[in-house]
Order: sequence, then structure tokens, then C-alpha cells
Amino acid sequence: MGLNLLNHAEVVFWDFDGVIKESTYVKNQAYAKMFSKFGKKALDKVMDHHGQNIGISRDVKIPLYFNQFVGINLSPQEIDERCAEYSKMVVQKVIEAPWVEGVQFYLKSNPYNQRFVLVTGTPKGEIIEILTHLEIIECFQIIYGSPTTKENAIHEELKSGANVKNCLFIGDSTTDYKAAKAHYMPFLLRETEENKLFFLNYSGPRFNDFWELYESSKSNY
Repeated sequence: MGLNLLNHAEVVFWDFDGVIKESTYVKNQAYAKMFSKFGKKALDKVMDHHGQNIGISRDVKIPLYFNQFVGINLSPQEIDERCAEYSKMVVQKVIEAPWVEGVQFYLKSNPYNQRFVLVTGTPKGEIIEILTHLEIIECFQIIYGSPTTKENAIHEELKSGANVKNCLFIGDSTTDYKAAKAHYMPFLLRETEENKLFFLNYSGPRFNDFWELYESSKSNY
């Protein structure tokens, strides 16, 4: 029943890391590299917070981590410099990361003629660069990235006339789930080994890869 949500949705909101590319680990490694020099205690706090808040933009996390966990209050210029440093660490690795199985076929074939909306915490210019390299930018009718939050992106789409009952959010983080839940939008969890602990109390629909998702939804169409 849960997987059947997909082929009835008119608008599909897509997260990127962990849903389109297996790139969550790339972001984890970048935070680890940036904060490892400040000692294990600070690093553990950074990684714990990041793990629980995947999907929140780096321009929110980085100054927060320096301020609360390292004890350094960054200036606006220093925040920009740290975010640029982070970007250099991740962009090419995200491009080279494995695809979530079956997602390229699903995006490019769009079998149910749905409106695809990308909603990510990655800066908009950066995600456009990545999508262009991956040759899937044309799959999305609109792209939202930082500084627009996921909740605000959904709000903008609903303001333009989309009916929330005909929408679906495909995500893999608690940030994704909370954004969908805030608008009473159906949510489909892409379950991974990394996020299982954060969704222990989640009883909604879930899947592992898009071949499984596509075949299950097609057979119930």
C-alpha cells in the first residue's frame, strides 16, 4: 500500500544525498575532516548533531559547530571561507558517488508523467553544477537549494497551486520527514543502514532501491 503512493502522486519532491546519489558518506567525511583538528570531544559532538540533522545546510551547521562545539565565533567572511572549503571537499566526490540503484531510469523515464521537484540543503548553485555534470538537470521542473529550507520550498510549491494530497516527498533524513510532516504531505523513506537508528519509531512506507520501488508500484498500478 505504501509503495503505491508513488504512482498516484502528481508532484514528487526529491531529496538528493541518499536518495539520488549514495553521497551521504561524502558529507560525513567532509565534516569529520574539517573538525578532527579540534579534538575528539568536539568532533563527536559535530558528528552526532550532523547525523541527526542531515539535510540542514552547511551555512547553518558550520557556524553553529564552531560556536557551540569548538568555541570559535566565526565572522561572516570566515563562514563563507569555511563553506567554500567544504564545497571543495565534496562536489567532485558527490559527482563520482554511486547512484542509488534504479534512480536514473526512474528520473529519466518519469513513467507516470509527474512533476519532479528537487529539494536539498546543498547550495542552489552547487546542486545545479552537480545535476548538470550528471546530466539529470532536465528531469526536474524546479530546483530548490540553500538558502531556501526544505519546509519553505514545499510551502512555495503549495502556494503555486499543488494539492498536498497529490504530492509525495521521497527522503532519507529526519529533516526530510519533518518538512513533509509540517505540511501533512505523504512521505516515502529511502531506508539505509545509516538512517535506521533515526527511524526506529517510523511506521510509514519505505524502500531500499528504485528497481524495487518501480516494480512494486507498477504491479499495483
